Amino acid sequence: MMKILKTVVASVLLLGANAYYAQTKNNGSVKLVESGNYPRVPEGYKRMLIKLPAVQNEKDLRIEILIGKNINADVCNEFGMEGSIQLEETFDKKGIVYEHYKAKDVNVIQTLMLCGDNKKVKKFVSIGKTIYYSSKLPIAIDVPKDMEVSYKILRVDKEVKVTEKF
Repeated sequence: MMKILKTVVASVLLLGANAYYAQTKNNGSVKLVESGNYPRVPEGYKRMLIKLPAVQNEKDLRIEILIGKNINADVCNEFGMEGSIQLEETFDKKGIVYEHYKAKDVNVIQTLMLCGDNKKVKKFVSIGKTIYYSSKLPIAIDVPKDMEVSYKILRVDKEVKVTEKF
């Protein structure tokens, strides 16, 4: 009986791992993930996934993850975002590490100058984090439901420059 139960549990886990890639909703190159080998998505969050293509010399590339949202901002104040993007790790039963990032304490901030007119413009405010490029595993990011995820691919200059004393 115990052997049958272990077989059933192992089968369910394998099906869940395969469903990780099957249950994604395409949102351009960033995908919303429904399930996977990651911990459950916290209440009020959604999990986004970035799958990078394999390229030569991945060590020379970095990814800048941007988490933000569009706001209606007045023209006389400065707007930005505060918070952090933290790396979290989960281990499965085989000891494999699944890394994912989580946006924490993310809020829109602004200066509080008095504006003469109430003219509003649409503005994207964001926080960012730069990480190493890796096409081996997707990049999973948990963000508040009202936030968007985008990214930039950055190239590292191979030449090391020396500063001069002034």
